[in-house]
Amino acid sequence: MTHFKEQLKTICNYSDKQMKLPNAQLMYVDMISSDDEEYQRKVKQQNRELVVEAILDDKVEELNIFRENQVVDVSNQYNSTSTMGVIGPKIMQINMTAQRFESYEKSWNEVIDFLNKNTQSPKSKANGPYSSLDITLQDDFDVDYRKIISKILMCSNIIAMDGRIGSGTSVIYGKNLLPYMSQFDKDNNGNNLTTYYSKLVDDDKVIVCRGNNIDQPGLLFIDNSLTGNYFFNQTPNWHKQYCWFRII
Repeated sequence: MTHFKEQLKTICNYSDKQMKLPNAQLMYVDMISSDDEEYQRKVKQQNRELVVEAILDDKVEELNIFRENQVVDVSNQYNSTSTMGVIGPKIMQINMTAQRFESYEKSWNEVIDFLNKNTQSPKSKANGPYSSLDITLQDDFDVDYRKIISKILMCSNIIAMDGRIGSGTSVIYGKNLLPYMSQFDKDNNGNNLTTYYSKLVDDDKVIVCRGNNIDQPGLLFIDNSLTGNYFFNQTPNWHKQYCWFRII
């Protein structure tokens, strides 16, 4: 069904770019902050490797050059509680393995299932500088509706801030959200958010998504259906292009 193909474009990084089979390497650009844990880990690892080489192979000059080129955080000179990370683009590479294509509906369900299973923990400090986004309903439809929609728009803004590309493009939700999201679709306040109900999503969960280009971070889906194959993988920071919460 072609509508599943169009829906995929709003929840992940879709492309019909032809790739070599059965394995391919894809280049993409991610915005890396010097405050990111992964960035800090790689810097420490590289520093350790250069220290070992400096000791064993007398490569002191290479070590000095590496340390001279590191970003120095001077923010503590002005405010001991603040940080001043440096953000810049970095070209990344990811391996993709071809899988047998059956239908767009099955591919859609695979992406939804991945999102649902990998958003079981609250969106919190482990994957963003936020406390839990879950909200408690008050058994008043109008009040609860406003709270849910406000939280969806907040999630869309968090994606723009955390993912550093743009705001959310779609919303996937479970059964308990049906009356609220039906009203949201009727109101159509020009928020440019496409909504989808899915039985694969937990009944009380809302997932706000951003579909990017294939050369950007997120969930990568390459459609090679003409050759009977497709590729699906995720970049390490894919979760920054998504934001989720539950209603309690």
